[in-house]
Amino acid sequence: KTGGAESSDSDSGSGSVYWLNFKPESDEVLQDVAKTYTEQTGVPVKVVTAASGTYSTTLLSEMDKSAPPTLVVIGNQEGVKSWAEYALDLTGTPIANELNTDAYNLYDESGKLVSIGYCYECYGIIVNPDLIEAAGHTMDEIKDFDSLKAVAEDIHSRAGELGFDAFSSSDMDDSSSWRFTGHMANLEYYYEQEGDIWTECPATISGKYMDNFKNLFSMGSTGFGSTFLTVLAWTIVWAFFATFLNYFLGMVVAMLINKKGIKFKKLWRTILVMTIAVPQFVSLLYIGKMFAADGLVNGYLMRWGWIDQAIPFWTDPTIAKVLIIILNCWVGIPYIMLICTGLLMNIPADLYESARIDGANAFQMFRKITLPYMLFVTGPFLLTQFTGNLNNFNIIYLLSGGGPKSMKLTGGAGHTDLLVTWLYKLTLTNTDYKMAAVLGIMVFLVTAVISLVVYNILPSVKDEEGF
Repeated sequence: KTGGAESSDSDSGSGSVYWLNFKPESDEVLQDVAKTYTEQTGVPVKVVTAASGTYSTTLLSEMDKSAPPTLVVIGNQEGVKSWAEYALDLTGTPIANELNTDAYNLYDESGKLVSIGYCYECYGIIVNPDLIEAAGHTMDEIKDFDSLKAVAEDIHSRAGELGFDAFSSSDMDDSSSWRFTGHMANLEYYYEQEGDIWTECPATISGKYMDNFKNLFSMGSTGFGSTFLTVLAWTIVWAFFATFLNYFLGMVVAMLINKKGIKFKKLWRTILVMTIAVPQFVSLLYIGKMFAADGLVNGYLMRWGWIDQAIPFWTDPTIAKVLIIILNCWVGIPYIMLICTGLLMNIPADLYESARIDGANAFQMFRKITLPYMLFVTGPFLLTQFTGNLNNFNIIYLLSGGGPKSMKLTGGAGHTDLLVTWLYKLTLTNTDYKMAAVLGIMVFLVTAVISLVVYNILPSVKDEEGF
């Protein structure tokens, strides 16, 4: 409850209440409660419900008005820090005196009672009774885990017939993501303190229930540490070469085609663009088969007498990695060529003319004029390409399938697997969902850290008017 507005007085029927509601799904019920309360006390009650996912911004906006909300939701200690100074001390009020426990109250640092819990959420399963009945069951059947399991398995087995399955998951939009970020994230901490009840949040946790994270970094024979570091190193090396090799080669191709005196410019651009027109999964699968031990490349090389036995393109780790990087140029160079073609035309010709007068050669003009301009303009694009290549599933999976495999690598990983393709194998091939979940978190962290660090040092971001 906050100050700043007229408070309610049920005895005299004076004042008013403005309730800023947090949950859209409870709006109808609260409107009925407000109507009933007004009928019984004469005190006007206005219930306004913030749009889903906008409560904080709505509350901040409403607090600046001459008649701010009387009742607001302060759901956690972060809310206490933000709004405690606006809140009335509820200590000793009639509603506080009716409580039989203060376990769900929120206090500020001075001990002021800032918020009283009016509903309690706990962990469990949200059930739709209508769907249970539509499947031919009743809620009374579910008494324990075994009966829940029996009902769920029956509904799952008839999902196609019923048109719905036994379980569904929350969406990850703003209206539902809090179920993961605000609830499931706390489960680890709940079990951490079980048996040793915390009176305050400790500086560190023991991590006794974080075995999967420990296993990912464990360097023992049963751990994933060595494999994780191997795959991570190759992922970064791959992303570096796949990004910058394509970038510079694409730029060179664009400069060659744009050079004065080159004939049939439209033809060369058309030939390169045709590689984009063919769907990647078609061209990559076909090229992968071409370099197989019994593929066209080895077949023709042996027929011409250049080799005596098939080159292990996909069975030798080093050859496979180099070949993937080279073949990726087939996919990437045309895109970069098109981008660079437009940008090169925007560089003022006067700069090159002045450089020639000063005696600069072609390489010096490229290093001092062309390259700085291109890097400045395409810096954010390069970052996007790099982060995209960190998770470039198609190239790796369609060419080599992540192979060749090795007994030294755990979790079904191969020498050319990226973190994302290894994650795919852990999930669908090994069905090791717990390690796949941990690896997914690490993929996000690696991508996020690299993106944030590089983005903040890009010249085009730090100094937009610099060039």
